[in-house]
Amino acid sequence: MSTRLTDQELFHLLEFIGYGTLDADVWFLGMEEAGGGEDNLRKRLKFKRVEDCAEGHKILGIEKHRWGSSENQKRLLRKLMEAAAFSS
Repeated sequence: MSTRLTDQELFHLLEFIGYGTLDADVWFLGMEEAGGGEDNLRKRLKFKRVEDCAEGHKILGIEKHRWGSSENQKRLLRKLMEAAAFSS
């Protein structure tokens, strides 16, 4: 039987910005991982507001990384390369 998330836990989850560092030149904001459910949300309660991607994956129990394999990642990386080419 599941236990309802507290208001404080919900607030913590909603405050999540994304992975990386706030002083980076480029940000990709938000959660990307597919899947979820209550267990996934409860693991995310250990996340900082801005989480290191590798550390976040450890918290979630993701052991195998497939960088650039999702369509969302491919689109974001393509836009980043376009922007870099445009600015040079």
